[in-house]
Amino acid sequence: MFHVGEVAGQAQTMKLANNLLSCAAVALTSEAMVMGAKAGLDPNLMLEIINKSTGRNSATQDKFPRSVLPGTFDFGFTTGHSYKDVSLCIDEAEAMGIPMFAGSAVRQMYATTKAKFGEHSDFTSICRVIEEWANTEVREKKNNLRTREETMDSELFKKGLDIRKAVVGEEYVNKSLENADEFTEPLQKLVTEYCWGEVWGREELPRKTRSMLNIAMLAILNRPNEFKLHIRGALRNGVTKNEIREILLQVAIYGGVPAAIDSFKNAREVLDQA
Repeated sequence: MFHVGEVAGQAQTMKLANNLLSCAAVALTSEAMVMGAKAGLDPNLMLEIINKSTGRNSATQDKFPRSVLPGTFDFGFTTGHSYKDVSLCIDEAEAMGIPMFAGSAVRQMYATTKAKFGEHSDFTSICRVIEEWANTEVREKKNNLRTREETMDSELFKKGLDIRKAVVGEEYVNKSLENADEFTEPLQKLVTEYCWGEVWGREELPRKTRSMLNIAMLAILNRPNEFKLHIRGALRNGVTKNEIREILLQVAIYGGVPAAIDSFKNAREVLDQA
C-alpha cells in the first residue's frame, strides 16, 4: 500500500495515470506486433527480444503471451472498462489543463474496438482491430522447430546437451526433446541448461561421483523413473554394480529400509538389462 499525498483526489489521479499506461501498452504493442507479423517476424521471437530490451511492458510480458498469441483474447478485462478508464483519465487531465494527444488516440482505438466487438469483449481485442486492417494475425507458431532451435541455442544449453547425452543416452535425450511441446519445452530447456550444463558441467566433482550422489538422493526421494535413468547413467560413468549396492545399503541406514528395498528392486531391473 502506498501513501501518495494529503490532498483529496491524489490517489484517484494516480490510479487514472496507471490505467492509462496499462491500456496504452496494449494498444501500442498491438500496432508493433502486427507490423512485425506483417513483415514476417515470428511473434514469439519478437516478444522474447522485446522483453529483454527497452520496449518491455506489461502487455509484452503477460497479456500478449497469455491471450493474443494463442488467439483466445480472454485476459479478463473488458474493452468497455478500458474505454471508461482511459476516458476518465483524459477528462481529468483536460480539466487540469493538460493536453492528452496520445491518450486521446488510445481512447479512439478502444472506442473502435468497443464498436466492433462489443463492450464485453476482452480489451486485448484491440489487437484484432489492427489485425483486420493489416490483413494479418499475431499468432504463435505451433511446433516451430526453427524457433525451438533458436531458443535452445545458448552455449550453456549446448554444453548441457552434450553432458546429458553422454550420461543418460543420446536416444533418450533426443526423444525427450522431440516430444517437447509448448507446455513442456521450457522444462527441457531449464533441465538441459541448469541441471546438466551449469551443475553437471562443473569440474570440481567427477561425473562418477555425481552419479553416485544422484542414486542416493533419488532413492530417498522415491523417484523410480529418474532413479532407473540414473542407474543407467551411473553405469556409463563407471559406477560398478558393487558400488551401486553399497550406495543403497547406505540409503537403508540414513534414508530408511523401505526406500532401500524399493531401490534395490528398481536397480535390479536395470542391472539385469545391462
